[in-house]
Amino acid sequence: MWSKRSSIESLTLFSGVGATLIINPWFQLDPINIPKMVLLVATAAFLAPWTLISFRGASRLERIVFISSLLFVLASTIAIFISNVSKTQQIWGTWGRSTGLATYTAFITILLTSVIISSFSYRRKARLIFERVGYLVSGYALMQWAEIDPIDWSQKVLVSTLGNINFMSSLLGMASISYVSRTLFESCAFHTKIFYLSVITLNLMLILSSESIQGIAVLLAGVILRVTFFLRDRKSFRVSGLFFVLSASTGLMGFLGTASIGPFKFLSQETVLYRTDYWRAALRMARENPWFGVGFDSYGDFYRLYRDESAILRTGPQRVTNAAHNIFLDVGSGAGLIALLLFLMIFGVTLYIIFSAFSKNSFDEDSIFWSALFIGFIVFCSISINQIGVGIWGFIAMGLVIGSARTSVGSEEKLEDQRSSFSSKKKPGPSKVRVNTVFEGNKKSQSRIYILGATQISIALIVSIFAGQQARVDISLREAIRNRDLDVAYKISFSSTAQDQHREITFARLAELGRGQDALRLAMRTTHLNERNWQGWVFIISSELSSYEEKREAALKLLELDPKNSLVKQEVLPLIR
Repeated sequence: MWSKRSSIESLTLFSGVGATLIINPWFQLDPINIPKMVLLVATAAFLAPWTLISFRGASRLERIVFISSLLFVLASTIAIFISNVSKTQQIWGTWGRSTGLATYTAFITILLTSVIISSFSYRRKARLIFERVGYLVSGYALMQWAEIDPIDWSQKVLVSTLGNINFMSSLLGMASISYVSRTLFESCAFHTKIFYLSVITLNLMLILSSESIQGIAVLLAGVILRVTFFLRDRKSFRVSGLFFVLSASTGLMGFLGTASIGPFKFLSQETVLYRTDYWRAALRMARENPWFGVGFDSYGDFYRLYRDESAILRTGPQRVTNAAHNIFLDVGSGAGLIALLLFLMIFGVTLYIIFSAFSKNSFDEDSIFWSALFIGFIVFCSISINQIGVGIWGFIAMGLVIGSARTSVGSEEKLEDQRSSFSSKKKPGPSKVRVNTVFEGNKKSQSRIYILGATQISIALIVSIFAGQQARVDISLREAIRNRDLDVAYKISFSSTAQDQHREITFARLAELGRGQDALRLAMRTTHLNERNWQGWVFIISSELSSYEEKREAALKLLELDPKNSLVKQEVLPLIR
């Protein structure tokens, strides 16, 4: 029966595995993010009805997380309707990112489901699955490093199934937290420890080869927490707390050093300096649009307006981005401070639970690992984009940690899990820990079970159809462009489900092949749907077929969108004098 706990557990893990590994380089223009987004939101849509109903009888902390999560989705939805940016973009996310409200709602759903199903045995099982996902990501990255990748990607870099070296690096860092814990702090056979040590070595080699420090930062953050719990168990609360404070302070100073701040300026890195430009722009967006932001996943439409002059002078005005490279700032600038505070509330409850377990020394090994992964995820959130294949495990970790507050070491549920694993003939006795299901463990009628199952399937199908439209448009446009069928590409680009980037690709190709009038018409359509589309206005002002009035309008708009860009002023001012 679909509403059974075992099915929900398996499907939740499937969402994590699938979101990390699924790719479609054979048919999609965006082979990484759109397939992950469709799978994630469809799975979450199926889980949502069961999850909402099963939160009855939740603990106080779980209720706080539940209410904060629902209010976050509500505040973000309101932000979408208030913003004048494309609703399609805000719901499904910017093309190449796919981190719109649908993805965040799916993340929240997976988090809440993980809270409900968190148990000693499930945390152990989920950890084993995550480790195996790490092996697959490492194995594929190794093939890319050895230049024996069976897929002919447009760029030959170490990205595995995640599309970017930073995301690959972070995922390997997260997985290595578990391998380090197994090797140094947990009871394993000697040959097993040698195996884990080999995987750690491989992952470090891949991370260093990618030249991305994100994986190292994530790994160190997680290992610091793991060592802290080890010292808490072997020494004392004071010693372990002092170690954590000193280590975290050193790590923070090292991070600031990469941004040329503080005593460790020798660690300065260009990419981190760029991120400080993006963060300042996001802070300005949030400060000037405090209640509901500029529009969900719409950072790129406003970056030119809100960046400061130092960002332009650092490398020139051509360097732009469509994400703040900080998940919290992305949420705050896109959906507003209300949504951000609700989002931070969920993180805050998780940190509170970790601290409480640390003070009581009450976590089992697997709960400590998920806590360490969560700390690594916070580092990832602070310096990166919420890539679906990486982010899903951060939200699963949060849910499992929050749920572990009621299933700590020595609890009745752990004892029952152990009994059931050693004796399949003896039926376990009733657990004193709340079992978070509605239709299991009680005598509700079968009809209600079927109603729930039918509701789950119906909602999942509806969401899959809408999400699938994003994949369908992307596939159709890729096929049309490959076949040089520009009439079909032109028609697809005019559809309401197409993204700005689809239109930009199409009008650029139309212009290349001598269909300037159609290209101009599509560029004007693009700016009509999104008046902040930079490429559309640039095409209009550059086209020989544009009228003087159209060029003048484009010139005024470009000045409005990027007022600090001196190059733009030089080019367009003659048109408006």
